[in-house]
Amino acid sequence: MFYSGILTEPSRKEVEMREAASLRQQRRMKQAVQFIHKDSADLLPLDGLKKLGTSKDTMREWEQLSMLVSRSSAMEASKSPKPFQRLKKRHSATVICPPPLLPLRMAELRPGMENERVGVVRDTMLQSHLILKPELGKTRPRCTRLPGSDFVYGLTLRGTDGGVPEAIGHWNSVKHISKATKELPRDFVAMNRGAVIAGLVTTKEHYRYRQTHDIRRAEDEERPFPPRLPDAMIYGMPARPSTPIIDVFQHKYKELWMEGQRAAAQAHHKSKQKIMQRGKVYETYSTMLKKYKQPMKPDPLWHLPHFQKVGRHLDTFPSQGDREKAFKVHQSEAGVRCGIFAQGIYTSS
Repeated sequence: MFYSGILTEPSRKEVEMREAASLRQQRRMKQAVQFIHKDSADLLPLDGLKKLGTSKDTMREWEQLSMLVSRSSAMEASKSPKPFQRLKKRHSATVICPPPLLPLRMAELRPGMENERVGVVRDTMLQSHLILKPELGKTRPRCTRLPGSDFVYGLTLRGTDGGVPEAIGHWNSVKHISKATKELPRDFVAMNRGAVIAGLVTTKEHYRYRQTHDIRRAEDEERPFPPRLPDAMIYGMPARPSTPIIDVFQHKYKELWMEGQRAAAQAHHKSKQKIMQRGKVYETYSTMLKKYKQPMKPDPLWHLPHFQKVGRHLDTFPSQGDREKAFKVHQSEAGVRCGIFAQGIYTSS
């Protein structure tokens, strides 16, 4: 703002105060317009703020803006719930974590579902987690229900300590439990040595000596330090290698098992089938009888007739029975003798 003429000291102060008041009013108007609802933003354009001054029109516009701001703030407050109203909704643990679904029933199953059964079906079959299959887009039903908000998980400690007053009044110390003394074994070596030194020989004397001289073995001294173990020693059983997760997702193990079962069934089916050999005819009882030939006695060898009744010139056996026995022995030993006629020495085994 420009002023002409010479101004006195009090007039300059009034001008500065008016300029400062107009600047403050413009800043407040800009801040008010930013918080106005979208529908009411066109009532007062931002270009009109430059023309605002300290007149009565600007005061009326300021009142309208303040009323719009109050209405928009009330609408926003009615839409957003208060922090105390949010806390009132949390009544128990079942609201935060709802209970699982109840087990399925036969009436709830429809054709095409994963748990569809054919044949004799019982309701108990739909309560076994090993048989049930997860439905698509649904949580798996369970047979249990979470307890209420007043249920306490874990073990309940039913103590009768009395709290702080009883703890201040006296000191409850844990009673010392005396450890049972271990009976040491008898040292028979030392008792036998003492009996021999005393000149005792018989068993009765040794028995009486042991009754009067009960010598026990000394308690084994505990090791002050544990044994030295290697630094790379691993305790426990080694864990098996992890299963590849990609094979699990692709159902690789199922496919391998199915292939093995198919191969085993095919091999079992082939073993039952009779394999027909090519080039051979199936023989029946009649064909076997046709091929059978009755045994015939062989014809005797031909001999000259004038040599048939000639006896032996040399006979080394006293009788015919001895001769037959000797030939039987010779035939039994033919397998272990050398030579073509098995008349040589015995073969070495």
